[in-house]
Amino acid sequence: MSVNELFNVVSLHQPLWLLIGLLPALFFILKHILSASLLPEAVFQKKMRGWYLNKYPSLLANRRRFLLADVIFWVSLAMALAGPEYAEVNTDTENKHGDIYLLLLDLSASMNSRDEQPTRLLRAKAESILLAQRLAPSDRLGVVLFAGSAHLLFPPSRDKQAAEFMLKNIQPDMLPLAGSSILPALTYSQSLLDQYDDAVSKYFILISDGDIDNDNAVLKDIAQAKLNLAINTLAVGKTRNAAVPSHSNNEAWLRNNDGRIVTSNRNDHFLRELATNSGGSFQQISNKPADSEFISSNKQVANSYQESSRGNNNWIQLYHGFLCLAMIVFFYRHILAGR
Repeated sequence: MSVNELFNVVSLHQPLWLLIGLLPALFFILKHILSASLLPEAVFQKKMRGWYLNKYPSLLANRRRFLLADVIFWVSLAMALAGPEYAEVNTDTENKHGDIYLLLLDLSASMNSRDEQPTRLLRAKAESILLAQRLAPSDRLGVVLFAGSAHLLFPPSRDKQAAEFMLKNIQPDMLPLAGSSILPALTYSQSLLDQYDDAVSKYFILISDGDIDNDNAVLKDIAQAKLNLAINTLAVGKTRNAAVPSHSNNEAWLRNNDGRIVTSNRNDHFLRELATNSGGSFQQISNKPADSEFISSNKQVANSYQESSRGNNNWIQLYHGFLCLAMIVFFYRHILAGR
């Protein structure tokens, strides 16, 4: 086992106790400071001690043994108090831990609106990439895209780099059918999550502007579908009217049959009701980085990963050996002093 691998599996429960190992050095420095006095008797004692040690060299050897024993005792005691632990990884359960995050990303035409800079879709992609970067290595991330129909971009996976690559390459016109059919997308996402029984927890996140026709009727249809899914919604866009660019020409605006420019408003009512009715949470994406409470505090990613990592491993305590060594050196020191 290499040194790097050793440090990956051995940790100290209370590393501040290692400071006790510095006590011999502090005592040695303090002793020399006090002995540096220019008092005549101190100088005399120093000269006599040197003459005495030259006459009896065995005493000098004992002094060196005392010093070595003191150093070993204090260092061993400090290591024992620091609580060294050895992580024995449980490979049988390693792959059965970690959470699953499934993103449902809205690719309807209204997501191309530029009230969010540069667009709502690009802002949603940036938030999705941020989530991928904050997940623990044991967590899995999957993405489903929807417009007129739902399509799986990639299934839940621990490969965060691949997830980021796929998210960065999402294009507004990559789905064949235009529209905003959210119920089929939710149903498909439910069936996808049901395939994973080995996750600690499952989190479903809808990133959308909520701009859906007949939103109350859609909410009623979703309630009647009785989905066993807690939907966490992240609202992107502004609440004011925003012109919707055309897919075919990004410099032109999408127009209705009357020739009027199609505008879009972020529908907080729909997204909030969808989250509340399903037991999820509703958040708004603003211009502040990592402002979503769901991403930053829902699971406390870093802390929970440390705890789950400890749970996945069998921790073997190593302080006994250091404590025994300290006791042996302690008794040896006193036996040597009694000679």
